Amino acid sequence: MPLDLPTMLWVMTLSCLVLSASVLFVNGSPRSDDGMAAWGWSMLLHGLSYPAFALRLYGWLGASILLANLFASATMALQLLAIWQFQRASVPPLRRWLLWLPVLATVTVGGAFMHDHPLRQTLLAGCGMLQAGLLVWQAGLPGLRHAHEKGRRLLWLGSLGLMAVFLTRALLVFPGGDWQRQVSIPYEVQSFTYLGALLVMLLNNVGFVLMHKERAVAAQRELAARDPLTGIANRRALMEALQHQVAVATRRQTPVSVLMIDIDFFKRVNDRHGHLAGDAVLCALAERIGRRLRAQDILGRYGGEEFMILLPHTDADGAVRLAEDLRRQVEQAPIAFNGADIPVTLSIGVHTRVPEPGPDAGDAMLAAADRALYAAKTSGRNRGEFAGA
Repeated sequence: MPLDLPTMLWVMTLSCLVLSASVLFVNGSPRSDDGMAAWGWSMLLHGLSYPAFALRLYGWLGASILLANLFASATMALQLLAIWQFQRASVPPLRRWLLWLPVLATVTVGGAFMHDHPLRQTLLAGCGMLQAGLLVWQAGLPGLRHAHEKGRRLLWLGSLGLMAVFLTRALLVFPGGDWQRQVSIPYEVQSFTYLGALLVMLLNNVGFVLMHKERAVAAQRELAARDPLTGIANRRALMEALQHQVAVATRRQTPVSVLMIDIDFFKRVNDRHGHLAGDAVLCALAERIGRRLRAQDILGRYGGEEFMILLPHTDADGAVRLAEDLRRQVEQAPIAFNGADIPVTLSIGVHTRVPEPGPDAGDAMLAAADRALYAAKTSGRNRGEFAGA
């Protein structure tokens, strides 16, 4: 049974308006800079493009051509803006006026070639392919990778599908065009174009919303794994990393080292300089230690004034050498806070082993490193101690 074009247009209009209202209701503030508001308005314009096209069914051909193409082109421009806003921290700045050049070109073509149906349809299809190509490019930029991979893929595939819709439309125009009808190309071609565009826009809509969800989930995971003061791994993340590194070292039979670090007499810092100074000391030490580590090493705040470092593929000599370097660097460079230099020293416990299979291997390493730290503190502090297996 052939598709009834007027009925399909109104169904599509309602679908887009419901999607637009949903997106704008969730996050449609004009001040929103995550792209959601721009995306919601793009869906609204996409919905309005269908009744604008329907105007030609009632004799308003010129207004229909201009408005339908304006709304459709502006839809893609706003979606480009939304994607850029979503990833703006990871990509170069965008000259926004460039987004609207294809829109201006579309309206110009629609007005200049209003009565040259074959040329107008071909040029408009070319403008649509250009904008769809820009969507494909934006969807593949590095800022959308990794954490947002599934949403990015949906958006990329949808935008690629939009290019295919415009290309197919251009190829189907000339063989079957009846240029004297109100709908200047066959109903079948027009129905395919609008139905295909709607399906693609729905796919893009799911992809864009999914990217927001994936980013929110990634942010929650990041917060759950990070110490809120220093920004390094928290105790929970450290324990998970320890179990993972021990499992890898057990399988490969390679050494792994653990350093337990305690700030000597940290309570005196808080008592003499205040708790803000104590926080500053913790943050400064986390930064200093982090600069000294390799990319594969893991630094975290174990609790209070204690830090912990995991050193994969590191033998005892390397771990002891690192501990001494850190101790010396901290001792020689007091931490500045509010015009005062706060001297800080560290006690460090070091333990290295090639783990044996067993569920308690990580706990055993942690206990050994803690014993070494206790030995360093009871032996006068400001020193490192090594504990064997």
